[in-house]
Amino acid sequence: MKWGRSLIYLAVLAAVAGYYYYFEVVRHAEKEKAEKEARRIFGLQPDQITALELTAKDKPTVRLKRENGEWKITEPLGSDVEKSAVDSLVATLAGLSWEVEVARESQDFKPFGLIEPVALKVGFTAGEQGLDLLVGDKNPVGGGYYARRGDGKGVFLVEASSWSLLNKGLDELRRRALFTFEPEEVLGLGVEWAGGGSIQVQKEDGAAVWRAPERADLKIKESKVRNVIEQVQWLRAQTFVEDGLENLKAHGLMPPQVTLRLRLGGDRTAELKLAAKTGEADRQIKAVGSELPSVVQVDAGILQDLPRDLSGLEDRSIIGSRGKDAREVKWTLGDAAGHVAQRESNQWELRLGSGGAKILKEPWQVSSLLWDLQQAEFQRKVEPAPQKPPKPHGRVELLNNGGSLAVLTWEAVPAGEPVPVEGPAARTVWVEAGGQTEAFEVSAETVGRAEESLGRILAEQKE
Repeated sequence: MKWGRSLIYLAVLAAVAGYYYYFEVVRHAEKEKAEKEARRIFGLQPDQITALELTAKDKPTVRLKRENGEWKITEPLGSDVEKSAVDSLVATLAGLSWEVEVARESQDFKPFGLIEPVALKVGFTAGEQGLDLLVGDKNPVGGGYYARRGDGKGVFLVEASSWSLLNKGLDELRRRALFTFEPEEVLGLGVEWAGGGSIQVQKEDGAAVWRAPERADLKIKESKVRNVIEQVQWLRAQTFVEDGLENLKAHGLMPPQVTLRLRLGGDRTAELKLAAKTGEADRQIKAVGSELPSVVQVDAGILQDLPRDLSGLEDRSIIGSRGKDAREVKWTLGDAAGHVAQRESNQWELRLGSGGAKILKEPWQVSSLLWDLQQAEFQRKVEPAPQKPPKPHGRVELLNNGGSLAVLTWEAVPAGEPVPVEGPAARTVWVEAGGQTEAFEVSAETVGRAEESLGRILAEQKE
C-alpha cells in the first residue's frame, strides 16, 4: 500500500516538474527568442549581404562589393579589405536589433537627426533588395543612437557599440597588412642600411638551416632569422599617409633608411622600405611595402628588430638544443648538490641518497632552468680558454639516458668585485660538450637566473 502511494506521489511530482520545465523554461526561452527576433531591424544572415555603401558626415563615401565570397573596396579607390573589420561590420548590420522603440510611425524625423544628410547612412544589397539604415543623433539621456530603416517610419534606439562597429571609414576598412606571405615561404633575407651595413642569408635546400654566403663558417640562429621575418609579416599600417608611390623622396623613402628584401618560393619577392625616425621620441615611421602601394606609418620599433650586421643573426648559444634534450640534471652549487630525473613529460623527481626519490611539487623549476640554459648566449668567446677552476662554485651537468650532453661550470663572484660602468656584467662559463671544453663570457644575469632556479630546487630538496 505504501509503495503504491509512493509511486503516485512520484508520478505527480514528475508531472509538476514537466509542467514547470515546459512552461517556465522552454516556453520562456521561446518567448525571449521571439521577442529578440521581433526587435531585429533587418533579420538577415551576413552572407546575404553582397554590397555596401557607407556615407558619414565627416568621411568620404566608401563602397564595397563581395565577389566570390571576398570583399573588395571599389570606391574611393580599389583596395583589399581588413577582413576582421568588414566581417564585424557586416555581422553587426545583419543582426542589428533595436533596444527601444521611440516611435512606431513618426511624422517628423528632424528632432532625431534622421533627415538626410544623417550622421551615418549604410546602404546595402541583400539578394535583389536594396536597403538603407539611417543613424542620427545620440540620445541625450542614454548611450544609444536614434536610427530608422530607409523604407520605414519607425524610430528606434540602437546601442552605442553598434554605432562604433558601423561607423567605419576608408582607412579603417582597407587592408592594413603590408604583406601576405607565410614565414615558411621565405627562402632568402637581405637587409641594407643607409650609410653602410648589409646582410644576406639564405635557407639551405630542404632544411631549416640558414647560411650567410659571404661567411660560410658563421652559424646562423634560425629563431633570430624567423623573428625578423615575423616582424615583417605582422607589420600593419597604423595610418595611411599618401596613396601611390610618386612622392617617396618627400617622405624619406628615396633613399630609405632601411631596405629589406625577401626571396619567396615560386620565384616571388617582397620588399620593404623604411624611413628614418625624425625624432628620438617618434613612435611611428613612414614605410612602403611592395604589396601595398601606399606610404603608411608603422611602429618605429621595427628599426630595433632589424639586424645591422651578421652578428645580429649569429647563433651564440652556449649549449643550444642540448637543454631541450636533457632528461637528467646533476648539479653542485657551493657546498650543496642535487640530482633530478624526468619521469614523464611534465614530471621530475629528486634523486635522494640511498636510492630514494621524491616527486618535485613544482616541476616548472627544472623546466625554467633548462629553458634559460637553452636560450643563454655568450657575449664573447674567450680564446684561448683559461684553465677551468678545479673546485667551481657552480656546476650543472645535463644528461640523456645516462650519457652526458654538456657540463657547465663557473666561479663565484669575487667579494668586492666592482660593477662595470658600461655594458652588462659578465661571468666566465666553461662548457664541456662533444669532447671539447670552451670558455665564454655570459651575462651575469643569465648565471644569476640559473643559480636562483637551483636554489629553489634545493629548498624543496631540504623539506
